[in-house]
Amino acid sequence: MKTRTAVLSLALLAAAAGPAHAMKGCNFVDGSHESISVALLALDARQRGDSRESVLARAEPIKTDPSWHAAMARETVDEVFSDLPPVDAAVYTVYRAMICYRASTRPAEDVVVDYVAIHPALAACEAQPGPRQRGQCAGKALDDYFAAHAE
Repeated sequence: MKTRTAVLSLALLAAAAGPAHAMKGCNFVDGSHESISVALLALDARQRGDSRESVLARAEPIKTDPSWHAAMARETVDEVFSDLPPVDAAVYTVYRAMICYRASTRPAEDVVVDYVAIHPALAACEAQPGPRQRGQCAGKALDDYFAAHAE
């Protein structure tokens, strides 16, 4: 629970400042920051009407492996620019950071999330009263998703 609280606090702090793929081997400290940064960049670009290509061109790795970063950025852009309505930044950034967290705790596994399947649960989190509650809801939605899809 302490780890989840730290992840949520990190994601909410970053959010305040500003089809299924597999993620593997995320360095949590740097990867979560870059996941949140790309998520915010993509959400902002979609709202402004920018192209998905412009997001990928601006999403440069800072401290993470360039191939990991490129895959994460493509996945994020695919989700944000899908036909589904975008979700609130406090929800989406926690969701992306938590995927990185899961990948960091399971380095030998591919962490796969079907965005179409989890989207209704993330969208439901928008009904929560504040960013902290929306972020906590997103973390729970992802935990519930993995519990339902456990092998």
